[in-house]
Amino acid sequence: MDVFNGNSNFHLNFKMDNLQPNSMGQEKNAQTLFNNATRAFDITLNTSYVSNATDLALARTIIHESLHAYISFIYHTRVFSNLRQSLDYLLSQNGDNQNVAEHILMTQNFVNGIANSIESWDASSLTDSNYYSYISWSGGMFGTPAFNDLTDSVQTNIRNANVNEGQAGSYGQANSNAQGDKNCN
Repeated sequence: MDVFNGNSNFHLNFKMDNLQPNSMGQEKNAQTLFNNATRAFDITLNTSYVSNATDLALARTIIHESLHAYISFIYHTRVFSNLRQSLDYLLSQNGDNQNVAEHILMTQNFVNGIANSIESWDASSLTDSNYYSYISWSGGMFGTPAFNDLTDSVQTNIRNANVNEGQAGSYGQANSNAQGDKNCN
């Protein structure tokens, strides 16, 4: 996040709002959009999601959405970077769908970093550190080749962890298997 701290050209803004469902009719936990007028990446958390999710799920989502902002920032400002070249390739392979390409890039390069960031934020309070890896997968990452290449048991653990911690839409509120705390109402 140091990229945005003190940057006079690009900023991160966080807010809550009721988000429209995605193209498949599913509610979104959050979204990140660039606002040209303010030169900011607006990260919007879905109000219903914030009401239903645990602190672990919210931390994961903020990290995930911040990563979308970071990838977009690097893509548009560092045209000769390896990340830009990787994203260009993924865009060409996925019909120029930025959301799909970014989620594939996340699974290829950032899953462990997301898990480590969540664990660091949580001060390693969980006895099973694998749980941080399970909740590091979210949103469009489920539809990627990397997710499909995981064993059935790991995919099940990932889905269960996400349901346990609460999500927008049909998965609903965090449940009794949640490892995080429910702090928002």
